[in-house]
Amino acid sequence: MKKGGAERHSRVGEKLNIVTLDAAEQRQRIHRAIAHRAYGIFDDSGSMGREQEDWRQAESAVPRPLCLSHMSLDDSLWPSIGAAHF
Repeated sequence: MKKGGAERHSRVGEKLNIVTLDAAEQRQRIHRAIAHRAYGIFDDSGSMGREQEDWRQAESAVPRPLCLSHMSLDDSLWPSIGAAHF
């Protein structure tokens, strides 16, 4: 993991930590977050045999990361934002 830039402040005064990750690390973090949420859903309901439903519900509850990039063309800067599963 590599930190890109520094801490920045959001509009409401909360700190926003900007981090650059490679794709494999990003997939692992998302998978762990979904697994953690799916277990929480199972634990709350106490129902066995609903693993797939719990997993799907967890997938929809976990926010997907934004992918940010930019391109320089002549003297212009073209920012780009892509959001998976928007």
